[in-house]
Amino acid sequence: MKTMFWAKVKAAAAVAAVTVLGGGFVIHELAAGEPADKAERKGPLAALPSAPGAHIEKIKALGDNQWLSLGAPAADPKWGRALGCSWGGKSMVLAPELRGAFRTGEGVHAYVKPDGFGQDDYWFYDINGNRWICLYPGTDTRNFNKQVKDGVLKVDDVGRVVDSSGQPIPGHLLIHAFGCISYDTDLKKFAILQGGGFGRYYMPGLSSHGGNASVDEAITLLEGQGLNKKGKNFAPWAYNTLTGRFERELAANAGPSLGDTYPLYLYVPSKKEFLAAGPSCIAFFNPATGTWSSPVPNTTTAKGWSLGCYDSKRDRVYGGYLGFYCYDIKTNVMTKINDSAACPVCLNNNNNALVYDSGNDMIIALAFTKSAGPSGTNYNQTGIFAFDPETKTWREPIPFDAAFSSQLRETNAAFYDPELGVTFVYSAGDSRDDGVMWAYKLKSRAAAAK
Repeated sequence: MKTMFWAKVKAAAAVAAVTVLGGGFVIHELAAGEPADKAERKGPLAALPSAPGAHIEKIKALGDNQWLSLGAPAADPKWGRALGCSWGGKSMVLAPELRGAFRTGEGVHAYVKPDGFGQDDYWFYDINGNRWICLYPGTDTRNFNKQVKDGVLKVDDVGRVVDSSGQPIPGHLLIHAFGCISYDTDLKKFAILQGGGFGRYYMPGLSSHGGNASVDEAITLLEGQGLNKKGKNFAPWAYNTLTGRFERELAANAGPSLGDTYPLYLYVPSKKEFLAAGPSCIAFFNPATGTWSSPVPNTTTAKGWSLGCYDSKRDRVYGGYLGFYCYDIKTNVMTKINDSAACPVCLNNNNNALVYDSGNDMIIALAFTKSAGPSGTNYNQTGIFAFDPETKTWREPIPFDAAFSSQLRETNAAFYDPELGVTFVYSAGDSRDDGVMWAYKLKSRAAAAK
């Protein structure tokens, strides 16, 4: 019998507010007998969308090829701000009905923040409020050993680390975001492709990675309880915006082996499925049935998909790593776009971001720094590269605004908002709390033609 995944949540049993991970962080509260698919949204995003701040009118007033600094987004009252994260050009994804974007991704390997929590945290950027909302503050490295010894966190009968309510805890899933996050606009879920959770590789606080052994005992105990080792097939992780809970459900079959380099995970609304693309193969995941399609060998983009974006007008995915490709969803055909002097040769997730500007019907590649390819050669100048999917041509690159360039940090993430018609860029130092949010409006087709 197929395991149903991410189907509508049935009427929930009574669940009291659950405090986990020390410091009083409440992840979820659900009233007794309340159907989660019919009730008001729960959790830290319940009040969204928020009222538009004064900065929204300034964004609307942007002209062609103009940048606007929104400054440092306001901090979450308890947990502060999202730090910069390397290898995270796609570390922000839009949730349009919430008027904001999800954010995750670690920066410096095994980094522990000054408050003792790891950078395996999850955030939401509220566009209207220009502020951060924390969904999960990261692993509480100072108390993690005690939480596991006391049974506050434990491995359940299928191999997940769960809290006392049975909610899976998303500790240390990704290390870097790469292209592994997306948003299901139908089921209203933030989705994360990889990771079993709490693995030893660059685990925050682990002594073998520069920590003070504050999580060593807990990881050993969890492994003894069967952490990620009970032979189950799991669907990708998710954060359910309706219930305010993280999910790691069982899947009907095993997922594909995408290869080791730069996988891409992208929701395709026309199929109501997720595209998973890597250097080895391409496959689709159906969240309604928890089923992976049979993988199709990928012989075209041998180096994987460091970046990708969905063209909703043509039902295509554009992106790549070494080279620029188009994958047509309807025909299941991959083609390489002819190179030109204006084509970005290397789409490196650590140095670039890629979005589909639906208002201008253009693919935008933002090259923040020169990208190092496998041979160590630097590709491209910095600036904005815009591809016209209608004519299959690239515009001449546009240099960055002087003000933006002067405040450009080492890590950058971007997402496009169709309601405001702008691309947002969050620029911050790696694992640093010095981030600035920017809004950028691409030069229109009419203006570019002059």
